Amino acid sequence: MQIKKITTRVQWSDDHEKEVAVLWFFFLNKQVKGEKVVKSKYYQALADKQGRSKGSIETKLMNCSAIAQENGLPAVKGYKALSNYSKSMKVNFELILREFANTEAKPDLSIAS
Repeated sequence: MQIKKITTRVQWSDDHEKEVAVLWFFFLNKQVKGEKVVKSKYYQALADKQGRSKGSIETKLMNCSAIAQENGLPAVKGYKALSNYSKSMKVNFELILREFANTEAKPDLSIAS
């Protein structure tokens, strides 16, 4: 008899969505500078920190690309725009976008280190 693993869906908090957005901007920054980055290392670390699957983080990163394109930004290579995002993801992404645009307030990039 095969035993099925039962998983519990965890609601995304604003803080978790903001961490994904910060990671997306970290990737965009590396892309714009032409620097190579092993993205899997970073999204796996974030998945572990948040207790989520790497696929759930990747999906949110693709949501970030969609929201970014709506705001006139490019997508991060490897994260094709996926536009079925939540309203809270859009709000949280745009909050981080405003932080990055404000030269006096820089978001905490420690999760991307």
